[in-house]
Amino acid sequence: MTEEQDLIKACLKGDSKALESFYDRYAPMLLGTCMRYIPVRVDAEDLLQEALIKIMSNLRGFDFRGKGSIEAWMKRIIVNLSLKFLRNKTTKNIFVYVGEESLLDLNETRETELDTTDLSIEEIYQLIGALPVGYRTILNLYVFEKYSHQEIATMLGCTEGNSKSQLLRARALLKKQIKELRTQKEALPVYGN
Repeated sequence: MTEEQDLIKACLKGDSKALESFYDRYAPMLLGTCMRYIPVRVDAEDLLQEALIKIMSNLRGFDFRGKGSIEAWMKRIIVNLSLKFLRNKTTKNIFVYVGEESLLDLNETRETELDTTDLSIEEIYQLIGALPVGYRTILNLYVFEKYSHQEIATMLGCTEGNSKSQLLRARALLKKQIKELRTQKEALPVYGN
């Protein structure tokens, strides 16, 4: 039996130390995932609590499939709760729908990947959090959760072309934000010894 299986088994028995260990081990990852979608910390923390309740309520039915399967299962729960939160938070559709032909306007964003080597993880998450909600959502689903555009389209009720277009626009906007952040950093005075 693996360490994860032992922890799950102890949690199911109601072992308070195991529950604390479970929380300490997985809550930061779940909160980080949630905050990529919901950058307002208070909302993300509320969703984390909702996710943990749902996880604990359904833990007995969890089917262990090897190392990392519990994390993948919990991430799906937090992502689905985040998407539900985004849908409920707004009365209008959060996604900008564009035709397939608009993809041609964005070809310049395909040639280069985003260079984030000089940025901290906090800066990257702040830039992602500043993206419009539709861009941010699709970027997260595609880049971090590894969903295909077809899967994203099904999840969000849009077309594959819209998913692709949103991702390209998100990357273009991120490139612009990264460039602006670098310019701001370069403009800061350096105080020497």
